[in-house]
Parts: sequence; C-alpha cells; structure tokens
Amino acid sequence: MKNCMSKKISFIIPAYNAEQYIESCLSRIFSVSYDNYDVIVVDDGSTDRTASILTLLNNPKLKVIRQENSGVSSARNAGLNLTDADYVIFIDVDDIVLPEQIDKLLCKIRFDRDVYMYAYEHQENEVTQKMPLPLSGGDYEKKSVSALCTRLLDVRYVKYYQSSYFGAKIYQYLFSVEFLREHQLNFPIGLPFAEDCVFCYRVFWNEPTLTVIDLAAYRYIVYPGSASHKYRPQFWREIKDFYNAICEVNHGTEPANNKELFYYYYTDIIERAVVHTRQIGKKETMRVIRELYRDVAYCQAAADAPSNLMTSKEKIVRALYRFRKPTITYLFFRATICSRGLRKGVKKRRSIQDEN
Repeated sequence: MKNCMSKKISFIIPAYNAEQYIESCLSRIFSVSYDNYDVIVVDDGSTDRTASILTLLNNPKLKVIRQENSGVSSARNAGLNLTDADYVIFIDVDDIVLPEQIDKLLCKIRFDRDVYMYAYEHQENEVTQKMPLPLSGGDYEKKSVSALCTRLLDVRYVKYYQSSYFGAKIYQYLFSVEFLREHQLNFPIGLPFAEDCVFCYRVFWNEPTLTVIDLAAYRYIVYPGSASHKYRPQFWREIKDFYNAICEVNHGTEPANNKELFYYYYTDIIERAVVHTRQIGKKETMRVIRELYRDVAYCQAAADAPSNLMTSKEKIVRALYRFRKPTITYLFFRATICSRGLRKGVKKRRSIQDEN
C-alpha cells in the first residue's frame, strides 16, 4: 500500500440491536488493506446478541464501548471522544463498506485537509446506483466552503442554485479529528430527526478546507420499513426541533429559503401519512391533512413558496393546499404514489433484464 499509511483512521459505528448486521459489517472493514486504523463500535444498550457477537470477534483493531441506550448521536459522540486517530469515518452498521474502494481513497488523499468528501452508492429494491457528487472533484478553500451551509438545506422546492443537492450524508466524509475538537463539534443530543444534517451544518459553518474525490467507497442501503421511511405522528415536532437547531448554529438567524424548507417538510408529512394509510387508517390520514391546513406556519409557507421554478406537478400540489381541499389532496397523493410505484417496478424489471 505504498507509503500512504502515515495517518490513523477510526471507523466509528453506533450499534443498537445489530445482531443481523454487525459481523458482516466488521468483516468488510477488517478486509481493508490500509493498516493504520481501528474500529470503534458503540453498543448503544442492545438487548439482542450484539454484545456477545462483539466479544467473540476478538480482533485487535476492534474497540467496543457499551452504554445505556441513548441514541445514535450519543453513540457517535462516545466514539469520537474515545478515538486517538487523526481522521474518522462514521459508519451505519446496516450499510456496506467497500474495502477496496476505501483503500484507493486513503491512498489518494494527502491527509492535510479538514474534510474529505467522496461518492457513495445507493441501493434500494435490489437496484444499486452511484450517486452523483454535488461538487466537482478538487480542493475547496474556506470562503467557498462556507457557502455550502445553505446548500445543505436545499430541497426539491429550493431551486435557486440549480445544482445537485448538497446533502448531509455523514458516511461520505472523512473528518479531521483535530478540526472537530478545535471547534468542539459533535452530534446534537435529543434530536431524533436530521441529526447528521445539523452536524454537517456545524462543520461547514466553521469553514473547513475541503477536498472532493469522485470515488464511491460506501453503499447506503434502503430497507423496507426503515425508520426514515416510517410514519411518525411527532414528525412535525421533530422538524421544528431540527429547524431550531439550525437557527442556533446561525446564532438565532433563520436559514435562507426557510419558507421553502417548511413547505417541503409539510408536504413530506402529508405524503408519509398517505403512504401509511393502511397502517394508520384513512381517518387518521385525513386528520393529519386537515390539521396541517389549519397550521399558521404551513399556510404562510404555502403562500410564500415561489412558483416561478416549480414544475406543473408542484404547482398543482400548492394549489390544493391553498384551496384547502383535503379529500382531493388525499386522492392526488394516492395517485402520485401509485404512479411512482409503477415506475419503480418498471425500472427494476428493466435492470434485471439488462443484467440477464
């Protein structure tokens, strides 16, 4: 592996009831040829066989922290506090690390930047695709990096940038531990939604030096029924908590394009309710729609969301909100969701045919 092993890397993995994934996840990381690394697994109060599997693995590169169940942010912070490495990579236990690509990545970098960003693959319904990077490969300095904070909040209705969404995919970054500690950066406790986005927002707010490398070293897997796709009655409260956390980073200032941000998430609440109608019942779905139509913040967001860059479909959605037609809104979303499901099915069949 040449002479690229000068800096130590820690792979930090929060694990809660991860018996189904933990062994295969660690096996892939232990296949990495780059030698100067360790793996920190934080067992976040698992009640299954996670702890016993970790004990049996008995690998010298493995460090295990056990704590009472405190959530993913607390687990990541615990790993960050323990590490003596120069850089950290945060891993989700049910995703896939690509060891050969990790090796290529670590031999490409100079270990002199605060943050390295790389590509990742997205796998859903057995279809895997490499996700496009939001920035072209190369080095970015502090002045240009600070502007990325706003792009972290870009959503489908925020089109001022006309560029790829600069998301907060925590697993596609290599972070300098020195930079994180210098700026006292950690994950927000008690925030069940978008805690990784808040962390990344904090990182870029502090203007790190950044290098982007067009190489996919990680595969994010979408599982049916995963937490991020479930209906949660408290979702709007979680969104407000996330929004307030972003304002706190901004020293009390609202982020740019906040109306569009609110409008997108309100839409997501309704869509989640409609998607899960079979689970929660149509009566509850209609209650959610009517309640949001009575919400002052929603009404203002719908009124202020600009239409000049909206697609025809997006304009229809906003018109339905403005005219307060819950039943028509429900039927529109049902039709949209069914149509999307059909398109995914066709895409999956074509992908299988191409492979054969």
